[in-house]
Amino acid sequence: MVTVLNGSAETLAAQRSALARQLTMEAELHHALVSHEFFLEYQPIFDRDAEHMVAIEALIRWRKPNGEVVRPDVFIPVAEQSRLIVQIGRWVVTQAGHDLAQLHRAGFTDLQVNVNMAAPEFVNASLPSELMTVMAACGVAPRHLCLELTEGLVMKQPDKVIPVMAALRQQGFKISLDDFGMGHSSLSRMKKLPISSLKIDRSFVSGLPHDRGDAAIVRTILDLGRHMQLQVIAEGVETDAQLIFLRQFGCSLIQGFLLSRPKTVAELMALH
Repeated sequence: MVTVLNGSAETLAAQRSALARQLTMEAELHHALVSHEFFLEYQPIFDRDAEHMVAIEALIRWRKPNGEVVRPDVFIPVAEQSRLIVQIGRWVVTQAGHDLAQLHRAGFTDLQVNVNMAAPEFVNASLPSELMTVMAACGVAPRHLCLELTEGLVMKQPDKVIPVMAALRQQGFKISLDDFGMGHSSLSRMKKLPISSLKIDRSFVSGLPHDRGDAAIVRTILDLGRHMQLQVIAEGVETDAQLIFLRQFGCSLIQGFLLSRPKTVAELMALH
């Protein structure tokens, strides 16, 4: 009995400690928003020949006052649980819009920015009009903003998410289905989604070209994209062998450390 009680006490103490850490980080995230501690880096996305940068993916970073940079996989889950993710997401879109306008003026005239969107944002029916307002203030056309959402998100709440997606597409925004192949969506539903591109999950790219299973999945996704007239982005490309395989089977867009690590706006400007 004593052992059980001690175990319960230890579990309760661990839960309290985890809750305290979460509440502390929530408070720090609130402060980070008002104190401008977030910043963006951008990972270029290239055409299949790896010669022309056609898009950039916005990646949020958090630098604390002590100089520590906190990884997104640490603070984004906390932001999602606290609903702060909506405020942070709107900051990302606004900052990315301003940065893209600067890059357009610098000569990257048709560059597109891809922004990851969280679940609470895509069930908001006013999202299309709110994003139109943001893009108009930045001086960026909707066609230059691509919203990335995960396949799993669409499948969890299709009745709420798909109408918002359709309204966004009508306004001219692009939508990419991220982590494709991980969400187990049915092809019958898939063909009705108002999307412009698919992104192959990096877990499938990593095994190329030698893993037969990964190779078969990637070829199937590329064939699907071609038949549905969708662009297909392969993320996490890190080797020449992966790039050669993807080119061979018609992948249209390439993203990964092999071609470029994430860069600041100033570093991107220096590329022109």
